[in-house]
Amino acid sequence: IDAGNSTNERLTSGVYDGVTTVTPTVSGGTITTDGDYKVHSITATGSTDFITDTAMTVDYLIVGGGGAGGSANGGGGGGGAGGYISQTSQSLAIGTFAAVVGTGGAGSAHNTEAAGGHGVDSTFNGETAGGGAGGSTNNTNGVDGDTGNGGSGSGAAGGNAVNNLHGGVGGVGLSNSITGSAVFYAGGGGGACENSGGIPGAGGNGGGGVGLDQDGGTEATSGTDGTGGGGGGGDYVGGAVIADNGAGDGGNGIVIVRYITDIVTTGNDLTLQST
Repeated sequence: IDAGNSTNERLTSGVYDGVTTVTPTVSGGTITTDGDYKVHSITATGSTDFITDTAMTVDYLIVGGGGAGGSANGGGGGGGAGGYISQTSQSLAIGTFAAVVGTGGAGSAHNTEAAGGHGVDSTFNGETAGGGAGGSTNNTNGVDGDTGNGGSGSGAAGGNAVNNLHGGVGGVGLSNSITGSAVFYAGGGGGACENSGGIPGAGGNGGGGVGLDQDGGTEATSGTDGTGGGGGGGDYVGGAVIADNGAGDGGNGIVIVRYITDIVTTGNDLTLQST
């Protein structure tokens, strides 16, 4: 007769089965808690090790570095957003996994007519979210980094300029709640304008930068780091109205991994106390 305490037991619909709860030890990035989940947000550019001592099922988001804005006489195009990959219920074995976060591209410098720099790819678990393309010198916004198609935002194509008066609007990104709150990622950068009465292109929701407004004296802004947003487009001809007519840099990418804090497994041995 076993008079000890019952262990590892679960009674479901009149049937006992054995259960074991394991709390994994995991490192890598900034760790937060969202209910029953742990969330690792990796924002440092370059490679960071995600290490787990337990096999687990994870969700993850990978966003590449955003493309920078281009510069041109008449207004350069906004940079394309970094590529966007969202996966759920993916199996990870025990081990070390490299999470590589891509940097954003460099914006065209002051008084330089040139296309914006491309963003750098982000990778995790064998998947790659490409870096966004740089904005061009003819006020055409860059494409995103997913496949080279689909416009400057991960959620929609960006707009092109209208007669040098309205800079192209950056394409909207995509919303994701992997951290526990809905956040937009991978928005495209807006194009620049230089003519009197012109309107600079707004950045796409998801970290896209705003295009330069030469007449209004507003410099281009960079894409937001950690979102892979594209940089705003710049101008080429400097003027007294604005000190720096260069284009905005692309925003750095991000890798986010989420998993259940306590992993419950069934079918294990159980001990029931005798009555």
